[in-house]
Amino acid sequence: MRTGQPLINREEYILDEKGDRQWLWTTKVPLRDEQGRVTGLVGINRDITERKLAEESLRESESRLSAILDSIQTGVVILDPKPIPSST
Repeated sequence: MRTGQPLINREEYILDEKGDRQWLWTTKVPLRDEQGRVTGLVGINRDITERKLAEESLRESESRLSAILDSIQTGVVILDPKPIPSST
């Protein structure tokens, strides 16, 4: 409202009544009168807490795996087994 500029798809968090962080994907757009003055605000929030928690868990997992691979003294071979086509 202060700047009169729309805020589109911004990730922000709030604290719920228990003090837990809840992530929101927020869009806010000012409403203007005929003279162009901001008279109100339209907004929508989408709860993206589960997605943010999954992203954080993935980052932690990648960090642990990276630390393990960096600390081992032997070689690592990663195989991608593919089925052998049948000869029928």
